[in-house]
Amino acid sequence: MVIYTPGSFVGTSSKGITVRSKGEILNKKPTHALKHLTVVGQGTVVSSNAIAYCMEHKIPVDFFDNRGKHYATIAAPVMIDSSLWQRQSLLPLDNKIALASRIISGKLRNQRNLVKYYHKYHKDKSGLLETIYPEVIARLDECVARIKDTNQMDAEYRVELLAQEAVGAVSYWEYIRLLVADDGIDFYSRQHQGATDLMNSMLNYGYAILYSRVWNTVLTKRLNPSIGVLHAFRPGKPTFVYDIVELFRSQAVDQVVISLVQKGANLEMENGLLSEPTKRLVIQHVLERLNKYEKYRGENIRFMDIIRRQVRDMADFICDDKKHLNLISRNGKSQSKTYFLCCSL
Repeated sequence: MVIYTPGSFVGTSSKGITVRSKGEILNKKPTHALKHLTVVGQGTVVSSNAIAYCMEHKIPVDFFDNRGKHYATIAAPVMIDSSLWQRQSLLPLDNKIALASRIISGKLRNQRNLVKYYHKYHKDKSGLLETIYPEVIARLDECVARIKDTNQMDAEYRVELLAQEAVGAVSYWEYIRLLVADDGIDFYSRQHQGATDLMNSMLNYGYAILYSRVWNTVLTKRLNPSIGVLHAFRPGKPTFVYDIVELFRSQAVDQVVISLVQKGANLEMENGLLSEPTKRLVIQHVLERLNKYEKYRGENIRFMDIIRRQVRDMADFICDDKKHLNLISRNGKSQSKTYFLCCSL
């Protein structure tokens, strides 16, 4: 459930959560299947009864500002179990390198797969995409190949991995820039915080939604959001959430935003921010994407469940010493079956 109407009041009834605005009930459907409550923007009141209901039923409540920045989450204490936090903080260097390498490799492969998808189905009117396509794929493959050789990495592994991620990102976003060039969108380069153009603002808004879902998944799997293996520790920052989000950006958000642009949806900026209708479109389509079924390890499951399984695998990887040793053997004798494998869609 996503609430973005200013002046809304979130309370409870015999059926569960109710949403009212100016005395009118906005939500009349039973909420027995409610899994997530998201409040966007300002002016919404969430009652203590509603919070108690959500906590009792293990429903996380997320809050976003008008720019799509996730600034708070309310989660039940039962969702936070510190039993893995010590293991996570004491994870050996080899294991950190192995996990961080898989994350960046998975991100690069997912970017490559999205480029291949658009190259197959997009009509290249200018011919520019046809020209740079081989270079982009070759560059992404080259970055993945360099990451595979973890034997050469040491305590400064983050620098090497993030360098390969940055090299791949330059090629990837150049392809995306040309891909949307004939759709009336002025997209010149990827910008993060403070972006005021339409494309970057939609991307950042979509990433914030993904970020909140990953945050809650990390907590439910008994992991600490702030003990990252790729992004260096920063006080007050959920660096492990940042790590995991890298895996799913292209498939969960980039594809959605590009699709909205190419379909000619009514997308607008107002006073340097996304218009309210545009925010609603981004929220709707990102959530639809997260609930879409995908083929994964021989079965069809929702994208959000793929994320949960990946985080669960990371938790198992962190807490089981034997699986550590099987996975991160660096003596040249690779295992025929690895226990943990980051998602590549």
